[in-house]
Amino acid sequence: MIDGNEFGGNIIIANLVLIIVSLSVVLGAGVMFWFSGFGLVDSMFEVASAFGTVGLSAGIATIALAAHLKLALIVLMIMGRVESIPFFVALSGLRLKTGDRAAKVEETAQVVEPLTSEPFKTEPGISNDEFKVN
Repeated sequence: MIDGNEFGGNIIIANLVLIIVSLSVVLGAGVMFWFSGFGLVDSMFEVASAFGTVGLSAGIATIALAAHLKLALIVLMIMGRVESIPFFVALSGLRLKTGDRAAKVEETAQVVEPLTSEPFKTEPGISNDEFKVN
């Protein structure tokens, strides 16, 4: 109980998962930078700054940085902005086939009929036939 609020086990587990996933991503990226020849402290500072979208740099992020490390920083910045779990959920949604999405849209689509039977009033020279829904 914190400040009179009681938290269930599901909320605590969800927060622990978010913390563990976020730390794993940051530590993994830091190790990737470290194995690329940068110092451990500078690497961890750079990736933590990218994940936190702070805007500070240890001087690693330059034009000469390898493409895979630049991509890692970009992904970390996006993940830090939207959080880790929603980022992975969004990536898993990319696996749906376009046909499946179209079928879901067609199933949920509804045809709306006009409320009255009188024709729409339009400007002179414009036909009401352009506004009919089939």
